[in-house]
Amino acid sequence: MNTTPTVQVIAAALTALYGVISIVGGYIGFTKGSNASLIAGGIAGVLLLLCAGGVFGKPSWSLGGALVISLALMGRFIGVLMQNRDQIGAVLNEGKGITAYVMIVGGICVIVAAGLAILAGETQSSAVPQ
Repeated sequence: MNTTPTVQVIAAALTALYGVISIVGGYIGFTKGSNASLIAGGIAGVLLLLCAGGVFGKPSWSLGGALVISLALMGRFIGVLMQNRDQIGAVLNEGKGITAYVMIVGGICVIVAAGLAILAGETQSSAVPQ
């Protein structure tokens, strides 16, 4: 019987999906000549996948890690959009802008889901009779 709360399972699934997107994005950047994209995307993606798997063993640590990694990725891609804010419409139609948009929206989804899962886990553990 699965004792992991549904909200934590959802957060784990979103975190895993975001990890896969990060790895794929790193590979796409690599095919366009960026070794840094491959390294950063690969490391972030693998860490997010580990966090997703860790939800079933150490949910608070894993979800906290997913929050930190997602915030870091979002900060990096918000920076990309801010560098080009004077031509934001054109940038969002290019590969770099689309990538930034996907990574920001994905990060927001992970942050919201992980935050709710952490809150739900704390509420559930405090409600368990001793």
